[in-house]
Amino acid sequence: MVEKSFLVRKLTYEGRETWRWTGKLVEQVDGVTVIDALFNAPARDLGYMTLETTDLFHEFYYANRWFNIFQVFKDDGSLKGWYCNITKPAVFSDGGIDFVDMALDVFVYPDGRTLVLDENEFNEKREGVYSPEDARLAREAVQQLLEMARRREHPFDSAGADSGEANRRNEQDVLNTQDLG
Repeated sequence: MVEKSFLVRKLTYEGRETWRWTGKLVEQVDGVTVIDALFNAPARDLGYMTLETTDLFHEFYYANRWFNIFQVFKDDGSLKGWYCNITKPAVFSDGGIDFVDMALDVFVYPDGRTLVLDENEFNEKREGVYSPEDARLAREAVQQLLEMARRREHPFDSAGADSGEANRRNEQDVLNTQDLG
């Protein structure tokens, strides 16, 4: 069976592409597309998590939700946490996923602690870039994610013990990233 690859594009609110990568399809069900991709950019210390060149991203994209969720695993299969982008609902095409980033992010540690990130950037854009309705929906998405994490709803219900092992990868699963700044 041939594995299906997806090109993922992160877009600004104005539609400019800022980042792209590819991943392998894991599942497509009821408006949710799940792909696996490897982070192969240089290591990046975010302060609350360090991204390594071999981290596996198990990525959930939604056609009707204002976020995506990246479950991040170390090379040994242990869970680092969930990085959640607040976005407009994903747009799917044959072999592609586009999402519009709304600046806000949520990070969920494996133990359930949460961080809301980039609020200053969001507030600046809320004043002059985002429509009032989009800003409201983005704020609601943060609350929805925090509640999902608190309740340990999927995908926050897994500490990664099985997922990391199930997501072992080979050389062909390499994530091709390109930061377009």
